[in-house]
This record gives sequence, structure tokens and C-alpha cells, in this order.
Amino acid sequence: MRNIFIEAIKESLAGESNSTINSRIAQILPLGKEAIYRRLNGHVNFSLSEAIEVSKALNISLDNLYQKTSIRKASFNIKLINVNDPACNYYDRLSDYVHVFEKMKNSDQSRLRSAYNIMPYSFFIDREVLSKFHLYKWLYLVGAINYKVTFSEYKIPKDILNIQRRFREENQCVKVASFILARDLFKNFAEDIALFYELELIRTEEKAILKRDLLGILKTIEDTAKAGKYTTGREVYIYLANIHFDASYTHFESDNFEMAHFRVFSINGIESSNPAICNQTKVWIDSLQNYSTLITKSDSVHRTLYFEEQRAIIEQVLE
Repeated sequence: MRNIFIEAIKESLAGESNSTINSRIAQILPLGKEAIYRRLNGHVNFSLSEAIEVSKALNISLDNLYQKTSIRKASFNIKLINVNDPACNYYDRLSDYVHVFEKMKNSDQSRLRSAYNIMPYSFFIDREVLSKFHLYKWLYLVGAINYKVTFSEYKIPKDILNIQRRFREENQCVKVASFILARDLFKNFAEDIALFYELELIRTEEKAILKRDLLGILKTIEDTAKAGKYTTGREVYIYLANIHFDASYTHFESDNFEMAHFRVFSINGIESSNPAICNQTKVWIDSLQNYSTLITKSDSVHRTLYFEEQRAIIEQVLE
């Protein structure tokens, strides 16, 4: 662990001379030149408090360094929305992913792989009414809003609407994206809308708007599958799964950056930058792809039948 930490310091200050590195550490720790020299040369260990101070100043993740010392351990960042302040938490979470996409978009090697058994955020997040329903449904189910509050009474703050639009824009700037979709995505989303309508939490005119927007998403995805690219010109590949899978997975990859994300509890997530976890996630998504049907710029018959079936399902469920 000692050598790994020293290497991380040198990587953080890459291109700097040994004397400059020593001087930088001296600015962080109240130690003499000789004491710093002995630590950077591995003769003396950094204390825990010293390692924490240096890691803070140089933006070094001690968790990631620890992972390198054990193939059996990995750290995960749990992205759970606090029901006591859901709007702020939801905004922060979307903002985190906007920063991830911003980091990726300038890389020629950026790649997003995903497999979804529920509707991907990027499909509906710029649709104000659908994204509102998705958040409202989650808040209602976990008891974060009073059960008497109807869909029309629930209001989304403007800053959330703005960050949702940015999420959509930045998401489509990744150089290559691929989606493996479970075949019942639209059916499940439509049935959720129908349930809340039966509970008299959604009015008839609201159900009609949600249905219209759901059909609109379907048309957008069909057009994207035909073109094989977003309106930004970035490549996108859409697959239909021929096998069931139990969760939604995403693998982010670009120059010097990699992250695995797992969607949990409908709207929350767990992520890790551990190399072993990232690699296993990538392998798993690629294996699912081998048992899926590509409908982007190919298999036009299969693609047409699928989207016609989904329209019929939406019409039937939300009649």
C-alpha cells in the first residue's frame, strides 16, 4: 500500500521534478524536507492522518488505492435519494452524471454500454410530463409525499427541469452508445400510468398526455434506430434482448476514465470505478448483446414489427 500511495502522488504531480514534488508535499504537511524525502522514498510510512491530508490536496482516492491491494474487495458509491429532501438529492444526482458525460464527450474513445430492464432515463428525461410521472411515482411509493397528493398537485422545481434537459443533451454527446432493451419496457411503463389512473391520482386528460408522450418516445427511438445516430451525429446502437436479465447495467468508458453503474430501487443507483467490477460489467453487457437482436440500420422487418407491437400495447393499456 505504501508504494502504491507514493506512485499515486507522483502520478498526480506528473511531469514535476522530485524537488518540486517534495516542495508540494511540504506545503501540505508540517514536516521538514528530510522527513518528506524519507516518506517519498519509502523509508518511512505516511501516517493515516498524513495520507488523508495529502489525498485531499492532490485529489487522490484512498478507496481506489486500497482496491488495488486486494482483488476481493471493491468500493461502491451508493447514489440514494433522501426522501426527506428528494428534489435537492435528485438534482445533485443528475448533476453528477452531467459532469460524467461532459468528461466523456471530448474523448474520441468515449463509449457507453447499457442493458435496461426498465425505461432508461435518457429516453424520457427531457419530456416534462413523463419525467414528472417517473419521479412522482417513486415519491408516492416510498411515502415521501402524502398519499392524497395527486399528480397534478405535485410540482417539479424549475432547476430540476433544467438539469434534466442538460442530462439529455450531454448524454447524446458520447461518441458511441449502445442500448440493450428488455422487450417489455413500454408495456411496464404504460401499466404504471394505468395503475395511477385507476387510483384516481391521474386525471383523464393527464393520462392522454402521458400516452401521447410515450408514443412520441417510441417514434424517436424508432427514428434513431433507423438512422444509427443521434441528432448530434454520435453513433448509437439499439438491441432487443432475447433473454431476460434481472437488473439495469451501464458501463462508462473514455480516456483514463471508467465506471460501472447499477440501477436499484427504480430511481437510485450504485456505482464503482473498481477495474475488476468495471471489466465484469462490460463483459456481462457484451454477453447479453450476443443474445440480442440489433435493430439499428439492420433487420428492418424485425424493427418495424417491434415498434408496431409497442404502439398497439400502449394504445391497449392506455385506451
